[in-house]
Amino acid sequence: MGKLLFLLMIPATLLAQWEDVYSSQSEIYALDYCDSSLALLKLDSVILSLDGGESWYGYHLPDSVFLTHDLVIYNRQNLFVTSALPKLIITNDQGLSWNVFNPCGGIEEYFISTCRLEGIGLAGVTNLSSLVIIDTLGDVIQFHPNISAYPLYNIVTYGQDSIILLGNEAVFFSIDGGVTWQSYSLGSVDDIDFDLLGWVTIATSGDIFLSPDCGGNWYPFNDYYETEISTHISFLESFSDQLLMYDAFDDPGATFLFNKTYDNGQSLDYPEPIILIDLNCKDDQKCFSLAIDSSQTKMVVYKVDAVELTNVIETYSLSLTLHPNPATDQLFLEGLANYPDAVWNTYSISGQTISLDLRNGQADISHLPPGIYLTTVQTRQGIWREKWVKL
Repeated sequence: MGKLLFLLMIPATLLAQWEDVYSSQSEIYALDYCDSSLALLKLDSVILSLDGGESWYGYHLPDSVFLTHDLVIYNRQNLFVTSALPKLIITNDQGLSWNVFNPCGGIEEYFISTCRLEGIGLAGVTNLSSLVIIDTLGDVIQFHPNISAYPLYNIVTYGQDSIILLGNEAVFFSIDGGVTWQSYSLGSVDDIDFDLLGWVTIATSGDIFLSPDCGGNWYPFNDYYETEISTHISFLESFSDQLLMYDAFDDPGATFLFNKTYDNGQSLDYPEPIILIDLNCKDDQKCFSLAIDSSQTKMVVYKVDAVELTNVIETYSLSLTLHPNPATDQLFLEGLANYPDAVWNTYSISGQTISLDLRNGQADISHLPPGIYLTTVQTRQGIWREKWVKL
């Protein structure tokens, strides 16, 4: 197992394992999962499952579509496909009909990577380092050209305002929907993801970096958790309190699950050695992976139940109490003084980070607009979160 086998091991009878749900002799270019819907992109068609991989339906794309390369599920009705020409194909009826668009204008600009943007539609980066935000009808809502002097090759979003872009030598981070950007030079980046708590995790060619406060501070992963995980992680996905990783060098036949609330880990084996192409855990229900089998003669989609993953890993709760809820002027968080290493964050319902100083166990919230907020506290003993309402 190499470097990935460490600390407390879970009994083998409790370990969740990957199971195959779809295989194909022809190439699958992309996989996406959202709202219990799973979509696979082929050269001229989309294979769709509305029940998480139990049953499948095939839909041909328009004849004018050329060189498909990515797809994004927005919800059970709306799905985006990007290609070389035309550059965007949208269905609003689960694949029964398709509309084609060329939102980027000139022929020289096309999508490199795309993802779902909460409450809006599609967000994508182009070969000319532009950010394009499109609604479900194909209309361009925002266009931000030339964000980086370097090529951008991946995009990750959280809520409506938080966007992360990956470049060859830097990571670009915006918390205001792309209006302003901060950049971080962390070396050559292989993959990035962040979860509902605002934890950002980056896998580089030499290390894994973690930010528990939406990009405000960065720590080497192994130093932060005082543990040892391989520095050759090529794919990672964050969901709930878990981090799912794949190491193509040390153990290409397994993914590795890490619990971010405390030091622990386990290996999730595939039925056979594989070459991983994509890894997707967009909610707390299921994780999917796209791989090439050991004989390199077919592509296989695997599934593992994320609920089962959470159940087999023990979690520790923090003794904290937030009140009143709903609140008007003051918010109190009792018990915070018991955790001197605590890092706390508060987010709006759209995912935007809210500046709220709870250092003394209370904060003035009179300036906040009415709405629903989420406060999280992370320590080495565990993680705590609670939603509250400002009246």
